[in-house]
Parts: sequence; C-alpha cells; structure tokens
Amino acid sequence: MPLAEGLAWVLRAFGALYIVGAIFLFRMLRFDSFLDKALREIEAANDSLAREAGEAAPVRAAEDRGRNVWLAAGGALTLAAGAAMLLASRFAVPLLALLVVQQLFYFMRQRRRELRAATPEEALDARPTAQTRSGFYYSLVLTVLAAWLGWQGALT
Repeated sequence: MPLAEGLAWVLRAFGALYIVGAIFLFRMLRFDSFLDKALREIEAANDSLAREAGEAAPVRAAEDRGRNVWLAAGGALTLAAGAAMLLASRFAVPLLALLVVQQLFYFMRQRRRELRAATPEEALDARPTAQTRSGFYYSLVLTVLAAWLGWQGALT
C-alpha cells in the first residue's frame, strides 16, 4: 500500500494547486467584470457623441454573460474538489467527476457559440483555449487517480 499512500500525497498536492487555481479564476472573473463595466461606460459615451454628431452608433456583438456563470461554477467546483483532494477525502471523486462533466458541457456550449458566430473574431473568442483543454485533461487524470485511490482505501 505504499504506492497508494504516495499517490494520495500527489493528490493532496494537486488539491493545493486546484485551490490556488480557483482563487486565480475568481480574481480573473472579478477583473473581467471591472473591465466589462468600464468598456460599457466608454461605449455609451461614444454612442452619445455619435448621436450628437448625427452618426449611427456602431453595431456591437452581444456580451456573453453565460460564459462567466459557467466559469464561476467551474471555479466553485474546482475550489471544492481542491479542498477534498487536499484532505484526501472520498468526496474528491464525485466532485472531480462533476468538474469533468461541467467542463464537457462548457466545451459543447462554446462549440455551439463558435458555429453560430457571425465573424471569425467571434468564432475565435468562443473557442476554448489550450489551457482550458489541458485543465480538462488534468481533471480527467485526477478523477481516475482519485477513483483508484478510493478503491484502494487510501482516501478517508
């Protein structure tokens, strides 16, 4: 059983990294929210100036607020899964499985947005990043590892 105990410590280490990652995600979402608000104010001022000059306001792409909700839900699951992994708890298995399912739904959602995009820029914006795909693969591997550790009795 020394292998399982050693891998449980690896799982704990990844749990700490998941917690840090979730904190960074929440900070990024907060900063994006700040930027979105500032951009809306600038666009409103620009539209007002355009109206005063008798020009039509430019057409802008609709904001994707649902994406931030998905990311926040993923951050909450990442934080919970990280805490469970850090404690080497059996709850890590279902939480990691939920995280994998949530990420799969996010990929499907973004693919639909990419296919419906009106411009190449919108399509590129809808495409998940390489980091997002890598995070999915790590979650998948850690889910399998946590399930195996749970089966071996190494999780509490």
